Amino acid sequence: MYSAEQLLGFTLDRKYKIIRQLGDGGMAYVFAAERLHIGDLAAIKLLHPELAQDPLKKRRFQLEAYTTAAVKHPNVISIYDYDETDSGQPYLVLELLNGATLSNYIKRGRMLPIPRVVEIITPICGALNLAHQKGILHRDLKPSNIVLHRLEDSTEVVKLIDFGIVKMLNDESSPLTQQGFVVGTPEYLSPERYMGQVLDARSDIYSLGVLVYRLLTGKVPFNGQTATEILQKHIKQPVPPLRLLNAAISEEVEAVVLKALSKKPADRQSTAMVFANELGEAQISSGDTLDHFSSSTEG
Repeated sequence: MYSAEQLLGFTLDRKYKIIRQLGDGGMAYVFAAERLHIGDLAAIKLLHPELAQDPLKKRRFQLEAYTTAAVKHPNVISIYDYDETDSGQPYLVLELLNGATLSNYIKRGRMLPIPRVVEIITPICGALNLAHQKGILHRDLKPSNIVLHRLEDSTEVVKLIDFGIVKMLNDESSPLTQQGFVVGTPEYLSPERYMGQVLDARSDIYSLGVLVYRLLTGKVPFNGQTATEILQKHIKQPVPPLRLLNAAISEEVEAVVLKALSKKPADRQSTAMVFANELGEAQISSGDTLDHFSSSTEG
């Protein structure tokens, strides 16, 4: 088994030379590496050594590889390879992204104007729509799982990452999705996630609603001291109106976001693209432009 320190400068499986560490998440190290047979750079995501001994954790990691490969979309991070080291430590080889996560872009309560929100959310909705059509829920939509990737010519491409806690819609019996085991970020979870109900695409749509709420107001709808407190608020409390937090938001835009945040899945938009289209139409009908928002809103 390899630790992060041991891997720096090491050539993994005679193919990937580890250059530097990019991060250390709850399940895996992430490195930048040179693909020696090609000469370009990629990201290596390596499961922590202690977790590689757990069959469930290894299965979840493998599922991330499967679902990322299944959702081939320009706004989803590309996967190049999945393998295990000689000692049984699984790793993913992924597209190396160049740019800030959305969480860094909006840190310290930054609010974005609706045209910028539509610009970011629409491609994410397209990626989610394809995933849903393939029977895949992301289940962890949040700013840190969206990257504002920059191409060499500085063109921005919004990328959805981290399919690590996905759910297959046709696999209710999987131990990775058992009832009573809530995974994800409490501030962005749908009420039905916590209640152990059968999930469909509208659970991700609720999370999209939370995400847009955060981008437009600088705050998530519900917060609290514990995960249970936050999740109970998602179930029981009405969503605070967006316009109380940001008066520049139009009534049309607010209505679209509040619809996505309906407690009952049946009351939300039916698909991610319907949500994106409604948000775009609300922006146009209300006449929202970048000039409509003050500089303090943007900064």
